[in-house]
Amino acid sequence: MRWRGFSERSFQRCQAVSGYNCFGHLWASRRTCIPDQPACDIVLEDDGFRALRQGEDVQPGDIVLYWMGSVGLLHVAEVMWNHSDEQNSVGSNPWVLSKLDAFGPEIYHHLSDTTYHRHQAQYELRVEIRTERDRKSPW
Repeated sequence: MRWRGFSERSFQRCQAVSGYNCFGHLWASRRTCIPDQPACDIVLEDDGFRALRQGEDVQPGDIVLYWMGSVGLLHVAEVMWNHSDEQNSVGSNPWVLSKLDAFGPEIYHHLSDTTYHRHQAQYELRVEIRTERDRKSPW
């Protein structure tokens, strides 16, 4: 099923469920909405997320942050798999799992297959991939 501006390649993981947003999906085990960017900034810092290094491959478990101009952090998704696109010789082709707002479904989609990308210049969209692979244990 196609959902609000996503391509035919995207597909739903589950039906629309209320009670959590994309931030709560990723960092609160689908239990709550995390309402604002300051709370997300705390999680990113406390959990030790860092930008990928040059040449570092995207891997499942990495996260994708979608930033919009002066608004700030707009959306977050988790990388689920990363396939090479042999036809186009692209080495990175990440697919992510997103929760669409606090009332929408969870959707698998390509990293750049979003409503925001269709209006990238208008939204001043910036996409950033982060990981916590090197995170040191607090224990």
